[in-house]
Amino acid sequence: LPDGRTRVGGMVSGKPTVVIEAFADGIEQYTNKDFGAALGIFQKGITAVEATHTDGVFISTGGGITPEGSGELYGLAAYCAMQIHSNNLAIEYAQKSVEANPLSNNKMLLTYAIANSGLQKLQSNDRVGAFPLFEAAITNFEAIASVNVATNSDMRSDIIKLYTQGAFVAAGLGKTNRADEWQQKATALMK
Repeated sequence: LPDGRTRVGGMVSGKPTVVIEAFADGIEQYTNKDFGAALGIFQKGITAVEATHTDGVFISTGGGITPEGSGELYGLAAYCAMQIHSNNLAIEYAQKSVEANPLSNNKMLLTYAIANSGLQKLQSNDRVGAFPLFEAAITNFEAIASVNVATNSDMRSDIIKLYTQGAFVAAGLGKTNRADEWQQKATALMK
């Protein structure tokens, strides 16, 4: 199988060595802050995970990749993509991270990836393109029930910026109700 395990009929055995090695090597590059190299290595693991199909398997020995492991792999790839400003790829991997394991930290990663893409559009003076991205990032954030920004000052600061930047874009497009709503939410978080 592409992930390094062996399949014979309805039985799969072995460890997903390709994915394990990609994870370990990617973490090494990630730790060294070589995000481009880390992303390439994580993508090798992702390719192996996505190409491995075990339909019809009734016996599996040695292990496989759990949803948590897949979520982590996609999340690390998304983070690396954000660091090298590859925002569309960051969004793709962050979405897959949430699909694999819908934890609040994966959902926050998706919020950040979408917001970064919106910010990139804003910096290019593309308010029309930035607005739906800020709206999606805010909607995604607000749907995360278990996030408490009151206890995390860095996250609170990021969300204040998200609302403020979204309000700025909305106001520039004449969407005053949305701009007022988001600015009020930013102000409430400042208290």
